[in-house]
Amino acid sequence: MILRPQTQIECDREEVVTGDGVKSCPSAKRILALQCCALFGSAAVVAWLFRGETATLATASLMLAPTLLVAFACVVVFARRESRAQHSFAALQIENEERVRDAAAHERSCRAAEVAAGRFRALLEQLPNAVVVVDPSDEVVILNAAAQDLLQCDRVTRVHALPQGVASIMAASARAPEGTRRSREISIRTEVGTLALRVESVVRDGVAIGVIVDLAAEKDAERRMGEFVAKASHELRTPLTSLRAYAEMLVDGDSLPEEERRRLSETMLAESDRLSRMVDQMLSISRIESGIARIESVSVDLQVLAQEAVDAMRGEAMSRNISLLVAPCAVSATAAGDRDMLKQVLLNLVSNGIKYTPEGGSVTLTVDTDNLARSVVVYVSDTGPGIPEDAKGRLFEKFYRVENYRRLAKGTGLGLNLCRSVIEQLHGGHIGVESSGGMGSRFWFSVPMERVGRIAA
Repeated sequence: MILRPQTQIECDREEVVTGDGVKSCPSAKRILALQCCALFGSAAVVAWLFRGETATLATASLMLAPTLLVAFACVVVFARRESRAQHSFAALQIENEERVRDAAAHERSCRAAEVAAGRFRALLEQLPNAVVVVDPSDEVVILNAAAQDLLQCDRVTRVHALPQGVASIMAASARAPEGTRRSREISIRTEVGTLALRVESVVRDGVAIGVIVDLAAEKDAERRMGEFVAKASHELRTPLTSLRAYAEMLVDGDSLPEEERRRLSETMLAESDRLSRMVDQMLSISRIESGIARIESVSVDLQVLAQEAVDAMRGEAMSRNISLLVAPCAVSATAAGDRDMLKQVLLNLVSNGIKYTPEGGSVTLTVDTDNLARSVVVYVSDTGPGIPEDAKGRLFEKFYRVENYRRLAKGTGLGLNLCRSVIEQLHGGHIGVESSGGMGSRFWFSVPMERVGRIAA
């Protein structure tokens, strides 16, 4: 017995003539619609399409099977392609991110290289030595200010524009192997005469770096250094000799009165202090001249600083019955500079004024401003014997002391030289002296002004 489904679906049918006769079958349009609906998997639509047909659901399922298999295969292929596309997109995204990171790192490296090159160039520009840098294509990469002054030429771009002797040495060095060193003494003619030079070059990173030395200036520096060492040795020997003599007197003088022993001890202490000050001043001058010393620039009220210096020296002035005062200042005398160093300059000038002023005299500090030069000016005036005209030009030299005044007071001969170094080299100011024999002296210095304003009444 053949079992038939209890539920039958009627649908439109059409008669088809075949070899076996006329047969009735579902409409082709219905079957096509059924396949499309099956592709989307809607059972409700399938049931609706077969309404009124005598075909069974089993027959419809058999008819839909190929379409479902094709649809499933399409879905699988599409899914695989989608997966590959996603993987490819992810790989491209990662590669793009890596390229962005590499580009950013390259940009940072370029900026760092530019900053380093700028610092190197700025350093060479500030060097007191004449420096020239040439590459293998004969291009002058760097010609610092010192080299332009020494060779008396403006900035040039080609090595052959340099003086002949320098040009030939640098051109040959630029083509030499890495690490090659050369040193040669030459003479060149300039507008001011003939210069004796020594050109020392070395090849580094594919460029020739040359340092040009003025032999005349070098010999002069050696001469001045020899004089400095000789004077320093002499000045240091004096207090050391005194200390040794006083120490021997104390050791051998067991029978000396207590008062005499105390006097010798006080003298030894004074000579030790003098020796210590001399060494400190020599070290300070050396640090300034070598460029090691640095200032801490702050706002400094020189009127206040002058009063502090006077207060510090008042005891020494009173012991010699010397009047010490600061003149009133009607303006705000504020400068930009190193407070401690400027105070040391004031102390040195006031100390000199007290030492060379006879008892009953006076030392006066006056602070003023020069609006035209935008500077603050400090004057230290005394009523001492004054300075001879022929000694003014050497007064600020190391160890120089006016011969006729050595008996008036002891000193190191370094105080005024230190003052000049602090004012002119570290603060960009000026220092000088005005004096006439027998009419006292007036030392002065000026430093750049920070601001000037009238004090409110």
